Order: sequence, then C-alpha cells, then structure tokens
Amino acid sequence: MPDLDLDDFSLNLFGTLSSDQQSELKNIRNEAFAKISNKLNSSHETTEFSLQKSNSKFPKSSSLVDQQRFSYLWSHQNSKITLRKGIPIYSERVFSDSDCHSIILNTIEMAQKNIFPQKTEFSNCIESYLPKNSKEGVGAIISEQSQVVAANIHKDGWYSSRHSVFQTVDFPVSKLSPQLQNLIHSKLNSFVKTIISDKTGINPDFLIYRDLFVVKYSVDSQKGLRLHSDGCLISFNILLNSSEDFVAGGTYFEKFDTVFQGKQGFALVHDSTLMHSGVEISKGSRYILVGFVDTINS
Repeated sequence: MPDLDLDDFSLNLFGTLSSDQQSELKNIRNEAFAKISNKLNSSHETTEFSLQKSNSKFPKSSSLVDQQRFSYLWSHQNSKITLRKGIPIYSERVFSDSDCHSIILNTIEMAQKNIFPQKTEFSNCIESYLPKNSKEGVGAIISEQSQVVAANIHKDGWYSSRHSVFQTVDFPVSKLSPQLQNLIHSKLNSFVKTIISDKTGINPDFLIYRDLFVVKYSVDSQKGLRLHSDGCLISFNILLNSSEDFVAGGTYFEKFDTVFQGKQGFALVHDSTLMHSGVEISKGSRYILVGFVDTINS
C-alpha cells in the first residue's frame, strides 16, 4: 500500500464526511494498523525465537515489558485471539476442595482478630499510658478510636473500605497465615499466571499481583457488587465454597450479557476493562478469591 499524504487530507470535524473522505480516512486507519501490527509481529517472532534459543529467563527489561504489554493491548485490533476484549475463560483447577476450605477458615479466623477489643480492655490499655491527671480523657479517646475502627472494619472483622470506589467486604491474602499465603501464591503462579501469559503473550516473570483478597457476599451484609471495571490489566476470581452454599450470585459481563456462575477451585480470568458486576445472592454466603494482575513496571 503506498504511503498516504496526510498534508493533503483535510476534513470538517463539525460537518458530514463525504464518501470519498470516509474512504480515505479508513485507508489511513488501516495503513496505521498494518504498520503497527507488522512491527509488533516482527518483535513477537524475535521474542519467541529468543525464548526457544535460550533456557535462561529474560532480564526484566523495562522496554521488553512495555513491548509485550503494548502488543497485548493492541492484539484485538489485529485479530489475535487473546484476553483483550475477549470472552472470559476458566483456568485449570487451581485449588482442591480442601484448599478452598482451608482458605475460608483461615480468613474467618484471621478476621476475628480484627474485631475491636472490649471497651474495658481498651480503657485499661489506654489508662496505663496516661498520666493520672489525664484519665478523664480516656472516654473521648475510646470514642474516637471506636469510630475509626467502625468505619473500616466490618462487624465480623472483615474490611469494608479497602477499595475507595467499589467497596467490598473482603480480607487481604497478605494477612492470612504464612502457610496459606505460600499455598495461594504457589498455586496461582502455577495455574493462573500460566494461562494469563498464554493468553496475553506477556512473560509470566513480568506479571505481578497488584492485589489479592477474599470477598464475602452474604444476605445479611453485602449481597453483590454493581457494574464496574478494574484498575489493572487482568482480573480473576476463584469460587471458594460450594455452589450449594448459596443461591444466585456469579459474575455478570455486560458485553456478553452473560453470567458466569464460577466453579469451585477454578479461576475465571478476564480483561479487567470489561464491565462486570457481582450478581446478588439471595440466600447463604458466597466466598471468592479475587486477584488484580498487572505488569511489573505499570
């Protein structure tokens, strides 16, 4: 295709384009897509060749990370089948039923430690650090501290405002026991990072978990989550308890007008820019492990 002379191309942005102008604008767009796609394909082939040629891991080069990230973000424009704007997919099984049960129990156990101590215990603690003539201020301190805690901690010890806009009743994986953290990261690295790498073309060593947390939906608390997108590259959620423990629920994706109910122990992986919501449950409790994945230099 010959290069187009943009200097001779003009149009009235506030008017109606003629058929010739529409055709010329389409040609310019197609040529730009072709040039960028050819460049990305050439870079991708070089990267694949280098991977086959050497068993050593790529250095965490900022330029290479950016190249792979941009290639993925552009992939839906050149008909490559990736997660970009595509339908969500399930991974291989990440956690066994026993793993899921252990994660839920440990989360509940650790959340219990967040519940505010009894007023008398806290009062004694504060008094031990105050001069005798300042004890009249204890009541005010306790009241202020209680308000701060109540604003951030759910009644069961779970967090309720870790996320500024789309808040969930959740608990961060980083506060679980070391044994459970190791289990979770090991399984996620083996199964979730692998499928994300396969479906994005991004080296798994360049992927990080921006946030990992367990979400609890229940009829007496937060039943679901309204339509939103996530502020990362790829998102996933893993159903932790049996579907027999609750009624309704699931993840709804607006683009496909489809609800994915989730499969216990399997990760539902999707492009984070897809608008999605947590369908409200009508009975029981639903526990999911949610992950936000991004590249190391983002």
